[in-house]
Formats: sequence, structure tokens, C-alpha cells
Amino acid sequence: LARRKAEVANMENTGTGMIRLEFRIPTRGLIGYRGEFLTDTRGRALGVLFIQSRGGFAKPDRASTAIEIVAVRAAAELERLWAENQLESEREFLQQVIDGVPLPVVVIGLDRQVQLINREARQVAAVRTGRTLPRHCFQFFHANTGPCDASAHVCPLDTVVVDGKRIRFEHLDTLPNGDHLIIEVDAAP
Repeated sequence: LARRKAEVANMENTGTGMIRLEFRIPTRGLIGYRGEFLTDTRGRALGVLFIQSRGGFAKPDRASTAIEIVAVRAAAELERLWAENQLESEREFLQQVIDGVPLPVVVIGLDRQVQLINREARQVAAVRTGRTLPRHCFQFFHANTGPCDASAHVCPLDTVVVDGKRIRFEHLDTLPNGDHLIIEVDAAP
């Protein structure tokens, strides 16, 4: 808007993820701006026009540079908020998908942290560890406080990372009450 001789009149963070910007701009500076406005805001902004008074173009000065800096920062903040909302929507969608699977599903990151866990796996975790959401795979599967001992059993995460291939096997696990549980492990890169 600085190229169109606009001046920032007010900038306010509404606290709802939106930033309210008020500009004073000559009418001729708005000609052809609608398409650019919709593109810049990805259609997520609202433009309201009030005619304040008649006047000429503002003279360019250091204020226009400040306006450009504020506009770039506001656009970057809006982009960040939009990306965060997209990620959260995708995460919620993935959670709904895996919650629909009738078997326990646990998605583990390379850092061994549990990224996603479905309802069935939450129930297993409650029986095994007394906690609903363990942070790491070794806490979920073995109630350990640290990564598993490689000599005791095959770590599917290590195998997938090293070989880069999908693996499947059955693992006999002992629950805290002494019962045995057969776990089918299916791990893929």
C-alpha cells in the first residue's frame, strides 16, 4: 500500500489471530487494488472503505518505508498463523483417521517420541503404564525410562532407519500383572 501512497492510521492486534490495520489512502490509490488485496490476504481479510475527506497524494518520506516494514511484518504474522491453522487442521484430520482403526496405532517420530496415538492404543497404554499418553515409544511399549536394550529385542525404529524398508513381526510382551500380550509390529519409513 505504500506504493499507492497509503499511510497507516492505526494497527491493532485483536487477540483473535487477526490484526486490524487502518490506512488513509487516496481513492486513486485503491484503483485496481481489490485483486491484489484478495491475493495478499488469501481471501481471509475484510476491507471496508470510508471516505474521510478530499486531499492530494501524500508525499513519500521515511514514513512510507516504515509502512512497508509494518505491512511485511503483518503479512508474515498472518502467514504464520495461517500455516499453524493448516497444520492443526491436518493433525486433527489424521487423528480422526487413526481413531477409526480398530487396532492400536502408534505413530513414532525419529526422536522416539509418540506423535499420534489412537483410541485403542490409549486404552492399551492405560493398562500398561497407568498413563494415557506416554511421551516416548519405550515408555509405551516397555514402560522403560530410556531407550530399549538392543540385545533384548529388535527395535523396529532402528531397523527401519538403518534398512529404510518396512518390517513386520510379532513381539511377545509381558504386562505388569504378568499376563502375556502378543503385539504385531508393522513399521515403515
